[in-house]
Amino acid sequence: INKAIEYIESKRNKRTIEQFKETLKKCHINCKQKNMIHIAGTNGKGSTVNYLRSIFNEHGYNVGTFTSPYLICHNDRIRVDDAPISNDDLLMYINKYYDVIEEDGLSMFEIDVLIMLDYFDSLDLDFRIIETGIGGLHDKTNVIEPIVSVITNVGEDHQEQLGNDIYSIANEKMGIIKKDQLFITSEERGILLARLQEQCDAVGAKMFVVPEYQVNKYPFEFQYRNMSFKLHNVGMYQVTNARLALTIAHKLIKLDAQKTICAIENTSWNGRFEVIPYEDDEVIIDG
Repeated sequence: INKAIEYIESKRNKRTIEQFKETLKKCHINCKQKNMIHIAGTNGKGSTVNYLRSIFNEHGYNVGTFTSPYLICHNDRIRVDDAPISNDDLLMYINKYYDVIEEDGLSMFEIDVLIMLDYFDSLDLDFRIIETGIGGLHDKTNVIEPIVSVITNVGEDHQEQLGNDIYSIANEKMGIIKKDQLFITSEERGILLARLQEQCDAVGAKMFVVPEYQVNKYPFEFQYRNMSFKLHNVGMYQVTNARLALTIAHKLIKLDAQKTICAIENTSWNGRFEVIPYEDDEVIIDG
């Protein structure tokens, strides 16, 4: 498996999304799987995915997630109910698609997306939550047909690929908004919300905005509908991500208050305000 991961991580080819779609078509990959949720944005994608996964799991649903980059090992990118894809399964899929990887010159990210889609399609999952890599419109995850698209926020990130100004970046990210679907965002700036609303109107998508919620004392306390939450050992920014995840979940399932509070308050995301023991003290890692 180490040799196989080293092999796929060496693949840095630049290809278009159209070329990738042709590869998926050739491999008979199902891009319209049950209950796909597509999440883009500058900050908070991974945390939102993790909160949402936790809510669904607590309510008894089986959930696949795709995130990047990884923190511990490559397998972390592709998870089911918070368990990474096994070495055996990952190795099997790399071998299964070795010929097409070579023939079509797939990049590492394309290989991961290809494997994730095939792996998720082989399982009886209730939800599939998929995070974009960079941007939206031209991102290699933008081959799926989700029931909900989400943009956490729009900031000046990856400008070489996405554009030099905030509007160009917004235009790229909102490329995940699909026809006649649900679109949810926690972006706060009116000028960007207006642009997102224009795009939703153009394709017939229904837009929901998560209202801004100010907290200023620790631990962070906030409300969502009839539920009260208290977050420990997290950064303040997680209040926004948690409320976004709650809004997405509320649109898709009936929330049980006790299970939902348990899911939010007990969710952790490694590397995001993570407290670890060090000698006789503690260290906080946040990146």
